[in-house]
Amino acid sequence: MDTQKIYRTAIYARRKFTDIICEDEPDPTTAAQIKQAKTFLSELPEIQLVGVYTDTRKMKQDGSRPEFFRMIKDIQNGNIDCVVMTSMDSFAKDHAETKYYLLNLFAVIGLRIISILDDYDSLISESGIGNYTKLEELVHQVDIYSRSRLLSKRAKQKRNDLYLELTMTPYGYLYNPDTPSNLDLDPETYKYVQYIFKEYLSGTNRNQIARSLTEMGAPSPSKRKEQLGIEYKKTQANDYWHSSSINAILQNPSYVGDLVFGQRRAAQYVFRDCNKHHWTGKTEVITDHHEAIISREDFARANAMFDIMRDGRKKKEVKNPAPAMLPTPFRNLVYCGRCGGRMNHTRYVSCRTPYSAYRCTSHTMHLPDPCPPTAFRLDEVMEDVQKLLVKERNLAVSIAQKLDGGAENELYQKIENQYQEQINTTLESIRLNSAAMNQIIISAQGDEELTTEQESQKSNLEHEADMLRQKLSAVLNEKNQFRKVVNKNNPWLVLFTQVPADVEVTREWARILIKRIDLFFDAPLTVTMKNAPERDKLLHYLSMGGEDLSGKKE
Repeated sequence: MDTQKIYRTAIYARRKFTDIICEDEPDPTTAAQIKQAKTFLSELPEIQLVGVYTDTRKMKQDGSRPEFFRMIKDIQNGNIDCVVMTSMDSFAKDHAETKYYLLNLFAVIGLRIISILDDYDSLISESGIGNYTKLEELVHQVDIYSRSRLLSKRAKQKRNDLYLELTMTPYGYLYNPDTPSNLDLDPETYKYVQYIFKEYLSGTNRNQIARSLTEMGAPSPSKRKEQLGIEYKKTQANDYWHSSSINAILQNPSYVGDLVFGQRRAAQYVFRDCNKHHWTGKTEVITDHHEAIISREDFARANAMFDIMRDGRKKKEVKNPAPAMLPTPFRNLVYCGRCGGRMNHTRYVSCRTPYSAYRCTSHTMHLPDPCPPTAFRLDEVMEDVQKLLVKERNLAVSIAQKLDGGAENELYQKIENQYQEQINTTLESIRLNSAAMNQIIISAQGDEELTTEQESQKSNLEHEADMLRQKLSAVLNEKNQFRKVVNKNNPWLVLFTQVPADVEVTREWARILIKRIDLFFDAPLTVTMKNAPERDKLLHYLSMGGEDLSGKKE
């Protein structure tokens, strides 16, 4: 920091705009902001306060800000070298204005920018003069925060105004704005809803119903939305049924002709005219709203059966609880060795001995040429990774012991001497080449031109001299690289010598030590450790000293 320069500083304070502030959002007074800024600046001896600019709270986003523009005018006249604000989100009126003043105007004239709550000072927070990388990141974060705040405020306002957006069309119906109910029976799918209730009331298992619908070619709910061109959150619609879809249909009261509001804080389908109904904060039922697919008696019987079966499962789970399964410690670290895609972690709890496993996502997503549906059990993967971690740790400890003594170590000196011998040999070759070149020049001093043979010899010697200089440069660079790598400050060595001898495969250790895990269907897994390139370089240099540790690599 240049302590000789005195910065003429201005403080700008403003309360947040009344038309966009949320109820639970902190909004310190301008007096509190000025006090905080002065306290902060009292610790900076190079600061000279020349002005305080304050806009009052009773202001909207599109209102005038006389003090703000007075400060901008003083800056343009060259009267201010530094601007201090409490936070960047209270500086300008929106993201575009913040970006213009901070990144364009202030940066061009070299103004010092200090934001207290953002912990930013352009004089010390950036990597160099004229570089505003961190400032760009902070301005972008302010934009994201402002958008999130506005969306939250709008959502709260909708709830206060008893406004409800209707979002979904139930399976078996089609949206039709020309009918009073806005719903018509879907001739392609309503029969499958009747089939589901009929089979369930006859005692058929939900999983069996799902398999039967898949075999019949009935479009799943997500597939039907795709066929109708309705935007859906899934990237790819399922071409098969799942028991969860059966559950949703069995419990949906829309199939008896009722419309329910407030059950899940959203209705079942989209209305173009959303002002027809309002959410009161409580569950509201509009009976006989549209044409029914299922009778009320069948719907009541199906839900009674569903509740009885659910209570039975809960009692069974309480009596015979499934064994607890630990979460995977390898979150976002496991990849398929065949396709390179990320592996999906799944818990299998319905079998006699529940377990966790990894499967390739190319199979679950039904991609072309998917990987085999082989499951890699988590306990087996953890066992193999545990062995490799212990092996890597033992390798690091043994290398650290061999490097005791630093540059005075016998092994270090042995490798150093090898490089010095290469340097001396190359220097001797350069000397001999130079002597041969001088000999040609001396022998040709009496002649006006070199003979053809002398020209050929000179050309060969010059080419050889270039090769020797390149060789010497390469050996010197390799020697410098050796000195950087072969020491106890090697990043890989520092990392793995801190690992305890009885290290366990936990999520914390996995994040620290492991870069990625590749699972192969026809070969053992491979684990790429953190700082593995530094480990490979270290092993390469140690092999020059006769220490062959390659067998201890993963």
